[in-house]
Amino acid sequence: MKKVGLVTPIRGVNYGMVLQSYALQYHLDKLGLNPIVIRIEEKKDLDYYVYKLEFFLRTVTKPPVLRSIFRKRLRNKKRNRNPILQAAYTARRRKIDAFVRDRFSNILVVSSRAEAREAVKDFDAVIVGSDQQWHPGAFFGYLSTLMFVPDDITKISYATSLGVSSIPKCLEKRGKEFLSRIDFLSVREATGKRIVDSLIGEKAVVVLDPTLLITRNDWDSLVEKKKPLDEPYVFCYLLGDNVEYGSIIKQFCHDQSYKMVTVRNIETYTGKVRDVGDIILEAPSVEDFVNYIRFADVVCTDSFHCTVFSIIYHKQFVTFYRTKPTDKNSRNSRIDDFLGEIGLRNHIYNDGNTVSEIVRSRVNYHAIDSKISKLREMSNQFLANALKLK
Repeated sequence: MKKVGLVTPIRGVNYGMVLQSYALQYHLDKLGLNPIVIRIEEKKDLDYYVYKLEFFLRTVTKPPVLRSIFRKRLRNKKRNRNPILQAAYTARRRKIDAFVRDRFSNILVVSSRAEAREAVKDFDAVIVGSDQQWHPGAFFGYLSTLMFVPDDITKISYATSLGVSSIPKCLEKRGKEFLSRIDFLSVREATGKRIVDSLIGEKAVVVLDPTLLITRNDWDSLVEKKKPLDEPYVFCYLLGDNVEYGSIIKQFCHDQSYKMVTVRNIETYTGKVRDVGDIILEAPSVEDFVNYIRFADVVCTDSFHCTVFSIIYHKQFVTFYRTKPTDKNSRNSRIDDFLGEIGLRNHIYNDGNTVSEIVRSRVNYHAIDSKISKLREMSNQFLANALKLK
C-alpha cells in the first residue's frame, strides 16, 4: 500500500474547508492508498524562531503578504471582542474539531520543518490540496508550498487554489521557486492555471474540487439524511461583509413565504453583528451544514463550497460575489471559473438580475451532471498518473 502525505487544512471554522479535505482523504482511501494528513503544531524552540526571522526578512519588503496577515489578525481581534461572535466561533470550532476526530483516520502531527521533512522521507508522495492554500499570504510558508518535502519524493498538487485573479510582481520569484519543484501540478480554477503557467510555463492542469471528486451517492452514504425543518426555507450562508445581500434575500423570502435560515457570519466582522434571518444558526455541525443544503428549497450563498453542494444536491441556488469585481484582493474568480465551466454563470447575482429571476431559471441538472462526470473522469486520471496507479 502506497504511503501518501496529505497537506490539507483541517483546523478552523469553515465548513467548505473541512469538507473538501475530508473528500480528498476519502477518495484516496477508495483508491487503496494510505493517506496521512500532515499537521504542524510548532514548538517555540530555536528552529521556530529561526523560521519566523526568515519569514519576516522575506516578507518585510512584500506588502501584499503583510497586508494579508495583518487583515486576518485584525479581523480575529475584532471578532474576539464581540461575545456573540466569540461564543459562536468557540462552539463551531468544537463541532468541526469533533468531525475531524471522527472522520480523519490518520493524522501526523509534527512540530517543525525539520521534523516534517524527516517524517516524509519514506513516503511515496506528498499531495497538497485543495482550497486556497496558495493565496498570496501563503507563498512564503513551507507547508502548503511543499518546500519541506525532499527532492526525491514525488510532489503533487491537487486542485490547489490561489483564490485570486493575479499575484503581485514581488511574489513571482517565490512562486517560481516552489511551483517548479512540484512534479504533478493541478489547480482548481482556469485563472489559477493562467497564473501558474505564466510563472513556470504551460504545466498546470485544471481539475475538480475534491468535493466533486466523489459522487452524490458517496455523500449520501457519508452524511446521514436528517431533515432540519418541516417547512419551506431558504438556506443562507454568507461569508462576506455586504449587508445588502441579507436584505435582498430577506425580501425574497417574505415575497415567496419562505423561512430564512442563516448561518451566523463569524468570518467577516465589520464592527456590528448584522446577520438577518428567521432562524440564525450559531454553530451547526458539519453534517447539519450538508443537510441544510440537501433539504433547502433555495440556497443563497457567496461560498464556493456551498455553491458546489447546492449543485451536488440539485438545488435552485443564487451565488453572490463576496467582494466587488474591482477589488484588487477579489477572490471571485473561483466562482466565475467553476460556474462558467459547467454553464451556470447565470446563477451569479448582479445588478442586472434579481434573486427571483435566478431562482425561476431552472437548471438542467441532467446536463450538468454529465459535464461534471466527464471532469471527474479527467481529474481521476490526473491522480492515477501522478500516483502511478494501475
